Amino acid sequence: MTNAAKMLGIQIQNGFSPEARVFANLLRHRQDAYEAKVIHQYDSSNPQWAEMFSAVSTTPQFRLDAGWRPGPIRGKRSLPARIASRLRYRMTFPTMLRVARAYDPDVIYSCQQVWDITAATYMAKKLAKPQIVHLHYIIGPWLGKLALARLKTCDHIVTVSDFIRQEVLDYGIAPDKVTTVRNAMSVFPLPTPAQRSKVRAEWHLPEDSLFVGMAARFDAGKGVEDTIAAFCLAAGKHPHAYLLLIGDGQLRPALEAQAQQSGFGERIVFTGRRSDVPDLLAGLDIFCHPSRKDPAPLAVLEACAAGLPVIGYAEGGICEFLIDGETGLLAPTDDVAKLAAKLDCLLTYPEMRKCMGLASRARIEAEFQPKDEGAKFAALINEVCTAHASSRF
Repeated sequence: MTNAAKMLGIQIQNGFSPEARVFANLLRHRQDAYEAKVIHQYDSSNPQWAEMFSAVSTTPQFRLDAGWRPGPIRGKRSLPARIASRLRYRMTFPTMLRVARAYDPDVIYSCQQVWDITAATYMAKKLAKPQIVHLHYIIGPWLGKLALARLKTCDHIVTVSDFIRQEVLDYGIAPDKVTTVRNAMSVFPLPTPAQRSKVRAEWHLPEDSLFVGMAARFDAGKGVEDTIAAFCLAAGKHPHAYLLLIGDGQLRPALEAQAQQSGFGERIVFTGRRSDVPDLLAGLDIFCHPSRKDPAPLAVLEACAAGLPVIGYAEGGICEFLIDGETGLLAPTDDVAKLAAKLDCLLTYPEMRKCMGLASRARIEAEFQPKDEGAKFAALINEVCTAHASSRF
């Protein structure tokens, strides 16, 4: 690998976030097409997420703990705590720069998160190296001023879906500076009857119950409230149907109140945060994910990989995962009645559920494999490095 391009990645721990999962899988599937090292800011008192990233990525890391910690699920940290975190973080930059100089990378990579892109931009400017930004979100003020500015000036942007790529083009970025590397997923083994029974037994529910599920952060835009509303519209016709809501977030108290006031609260289960989502998916019959402008939801990819039919709204990256009427059902955005009708249809016809679920799994296996996206990302790394080297002469 002496002639391979060298990539330095910046990864700030925030659990095993979607950004971390995608990056780790791309590294895992680089197949020696480029060298890589990761500077990883992590929580030394709780290293499990860093260990998980290491196990998946199989990539050398330099770890340091600046005291940065993700905020609580509900509420925000105080202003003094945020200022102190930022100052401690900035104090690690000289150490990171020494590591970067010793490694002598050809390109600097990070996602768009403010902590990651701040460090990556600093490294790229100090070392005069090209910078790649991996964009997982839609474009807006929530990205922060630095990220919005850097999207205009970095060397290349990787987007997680063509939906996000179009957002970047609409933001004024030249098409040759933007490449879609789709989120990908290995298919799961088909569930066994024992797995299905185990999930029902955890909540003491009958073997013949039908489980509709959703896994997401309970935040605005994820559509959890619409899932509850659609389920309640369909539930009267399906007395054996239950709704399993996997996750947590700021909206949980309001969502629990909505469930209780619906009249179907006893059939709506809030699991809280879980680390065994694939096991829970094995016990579901239908997956519901009516999010809005979702860039490329990993939860939907997981559901498809588990062989589940998926319903959602016809907008955002989910439209690139699902073929309406073949691998899932899509309703017009914000039309809860139509969403409920799609759910009622899948609850009514078991053969439709089975056929769509198997078709969904087969499509993931054929078109959304990590090795293919890893190879595409590797080719991009080398193209960016070659273009930068050529521009210097």
